[in-house]
Amino acid sequence: MQQFPSKFEFNERYLLNLHDHVYSCQFGTFVGNCEKDRLDLRLMDRTYSLWGYISSHIREFVNPLFKEEENGPEVVCPNLIPQAIKYAFVILDLLISKQF
Repeated sequence: MQQFPSKFEFNERYLLNLHDHVYSCQFGTFVGNCEKDRLDLRLMDRTYSLWGYISSHIREFVNPLFKEEENGPEVVCPNLIPQAIKYAFVILDLLISKQF
């Protein structure tokens, strides 16, 4: 996102929210190892879906700089030199300060 701010439809908050709820057990989306487990546990009746939550709060997760490509998405080739990779530090700062 730092190198290509207009290429991603969703922001860092989306990824952090997804990361947090994979293990939070607040939603039933990631409970069970397969669809059969989720059906056996009746998760649709007993829990909420993370995707429903995200859909109802979509404005929080949309990247305002995103520009949809007219000719379809192009391949993003990031600069991989260490000085260009800032993601880990940005995420660490967000996790520590809980500013999301």
